[in-house]
Amino acid sequence: MENNNLRIGILADDKFNYQFIRELLIWAEKQNNINISHLFIHTPKKNNIKIDLSLFKKITFFFISLIEKFCLFFFKKYQYYLNKSDVSNYFSKIVFLNGTYSKSNIFLDFGTNDLKKIKEKEIDLLIRSGSGILRGGILNCCKFGVISFHHGDNTKYRGSPPGFWEVYNKEDQTGFVLQQLNNTLDGGKVIERGEFKTQFFYLLNQAFIFKKSLYYLKRALVNIQSQNEIIFKDFKPISKKIFKIPSIYRQFIYISKLFYRLIVKLINQKILRKNLIWKVAYNFENSKDLSKSKKIKNHVNCFLADPFIFKADNKNYLFAEEYDFKKKKGHIVCFSEENKEFTNKQVVLNESFHLSFPYLFNFENKTYMCPDTSSNNDIRLYECKSFPNQWELKKVLINNIKSADTMIFKLDSKWWLFTNEDKSGLDDYNSELSIYYSEDGPISENWIPHRQNPVIINSLNGRNAGLIKKGEKYFRVAQAHSNNQYGKYININEIIILNEKNYIEKKLEEVKISEIGNHHLSSYENIVAFDYL
Repeated sequence: MENNNLRIGILADDKFNYQFIRELLIWAEKQNNINISHLFIHTPKKNNIKIDLSLFKKITFFFISLIEKFCLFFFKKYQYYLNKSDVSNYFSKIVFLNGTYSKSNIFLDFGTNDLKKIKEKEIDLLIRSGSGILRGGILNCCKFGVISFHHGDNTKYRGSPPGFWEVYNKEDQTGFVLQQLNNTLDGGKVIERGEFKTQFFYLLNQAFIFKKSLYYLKRALVNIQSQNEIIFKDFKPISKKIFKIPSIYRQFIYISKLFYRLIVKLINQKILRKNLIWKVAYNFENSKDLSKSKKIKNHVNCFLADPFIFKADNKNYLFAEEYDFKKKKGHIVCFSEENKEFTNKQVVLNESFHLSFPYLFNFENKTYMCPDTSSNNDIRLYECKSFPNQWELKKVLINNIKSADTMIFKLDSKWWLFTNEDKSGLDDYNSELSIYYSEDGPISENWIPHRQNPVIINSLNGRNAGLIKKGEKYFRVAQAHSNNQYGKYININEIIILNEKNYIEKKLEEVKISEIGNHHLSSYENIVAFDYL
């Protein structure tokens, strides 16, 4: 790298590219030591028109994609995300390459003259953003080689179309892999991988995974620039099966399933007026069995969720979110225990914005609450002035952050903050777990991000659902989401290693309290509280 400046080129079919590449280029312009300077345009694929069944399935799939692209206009954050636009004005130089496709029209090689053109530009890294499976000298002509996204979990799905087969097979997750390419198809050295919740239909799923994974390409470029090397993840065996455009029969099955799910959803929401109604239950038997638990009745037009058990002055309390459908926001309520029943509900914290997940802890003989204030783009701490119903804002711990379900606790002389952070702007907090730590106590603005952040990228175990302490051990409760259900079940994970360099947890148990769903659990002494559908 010249003057510590990472020089990058984009390898593409033409000057038109997806919105996530445009966003990458806009971001790079604001970075001091990252320069995406060259657009390398190679010879496009030959379109050999062959009239057979494969042509017809491509035509029918094109119309399915066209319809779904229209549907994307009803999703504000994705309206134009799969449209291609001219990105040539972001580059200082455009270089045209020839390239040669194999007889199968799949593999793409570059000759000596093309490789010479690239080397003359002193590019440190190439980002593949076009068609063709690269092989040969192009993979090693730059200092850091060629990196590329595989939008799918390559341990299950290789090939195309990205995001389709996960929806078709009702997978709970759709993965992504950022890899440095080599001559093994989809088997490059992995820089980052993760799994997000599968979305409702194919192109929505594709746009979602494009947008969510972009942050990890940005982060990889920053790390390469600062460390002057690429750090790779552990290898996982790749799938042997290569997927292609679905057959006409499978396209019919896909459309049938999609219409059925859509009709059921419309009937539930528009005709039956069914909403996700969370409920809270508890017991004094240290049990996760709903049948052994007492249920708290929801108030009219409201639901209860995110229960936390807390003990103060030798009395037990249950704090929870109460969501008001009319106001379209939540506030925090508290129930006090009398004769093993939580009653006497009172609203203890209300703001002009949505509140949920009332996490409580003690520090220096005072009680603090760190509720979810993601709708206000901050993480804040309230101090209790008169327990349990008088709370005052003590400090905004982290401002201008998109995160949810924060938990704060002390371990080994440091205070740790676990939160679910979203870097994509989609307000999706279901997969990524970030950790911060403070050496100045919990009432501080000096929270240092963990070097592995996010420590988890997985919609089946990423989002916080509570914290349990047993003796000196901590157990993180985590939500698991299915392809059509937010909060399907929860996992209980023991925190094995937590320090400034590493985080390791071990999954101990899956908890399925309700057949429909549950997404939170709190436990103190012999009391267990949870929410369920």
